[in-house]
Amino acid sequence: MEADTAQNPKAVYDLMDELKLPAFHITQAEIKVTFAPVPGSSSRSRTFKISYPNWCALRHEGRDLIVRQMLTDSGIDPMKPEAETQDSGS
Repeated sequence: MEADTAQNPKAVYDLMDELKLPAFHITQAEIKVTFAPVPGSSSRSRTFKISYPNWCALRHEGRDLIVRQMLTDSGIDPMKPEAETQDSGS
């Protein structure tokens, strides 16, 4: 199944509501993000996994930072790097 979030950021939730699935606790998902192509090149994509409770296979550099921000904006908060957590006193 696919949900297009280009026009509706909540498309995944809407799809789940339409399917009327029994209550599940989803613990892992694989996501593919496709970036708009830069003029003169083909589009690039990044496929990664996220898992419960708060883990993802994204790095903390380059385009992965853009994807991390997208996850945060969508209400999915990827785990902060350990050094960042220690620096903030948490």
